[in-house]
Amino acid sequence: MHWLYRPLSAAAFMAIMASSAMAQGSLACVIEDKVVSLALTAPYAAGHGDGLIDVSGKMGVKYDGTPRDIGTVALQRQSVAQYWFQGKELKLLVVEDKAGIGRSLSVTIRLDLKGSRTDPTTYRGAYVMEAVHRDRKTTGAGLSHKASGYAECTANPNGG
Repeated sequence: MHWLYRPLSAAAFMAIMASSAMAQGSLACVIEDKVVSLALTAPYAAGHGDGLIDVSGKMGVKYDGTPRDIGTVALQRQSVAQYWFQGKELKLLVVEDKAGIGRSLSVTIRLDLKGSRTDPTTYRGAYVMEAVHRDRKTTGAGLSHKASGYAECTANPNGG
């Protein structure tokens, strides 16, 4: 490359990087019913095919036999095993495992949401939860619990 074009190339590269860094949205999802509680927030990259940047929040399961010390877990980026956000579809697969003394809990929550006709930032639909908990009394695969219900997410493409 000719030496005259190097400063221009660097400036163009920096401008592209700055604009892509600003192309960020904000996602917030909530489930609150008798069995499942989920409060998830995540900034996401707004470009085609880009994913979640970070995840925070809490997830809890409340069914008979849920060990109290492991029934609620803090969410992290690796908690979201799969993520699909394209057009009017939003799908998340949240997976967490937590161990306590002599027991463990594995929870999977799948959200399958569609965009609202009246509000382009709102996605509503269903969740399906499966939890397996093991303790010293259970043998084999453990005790399995399933639940389903209503979930809602808000996606703000401007990050706010």
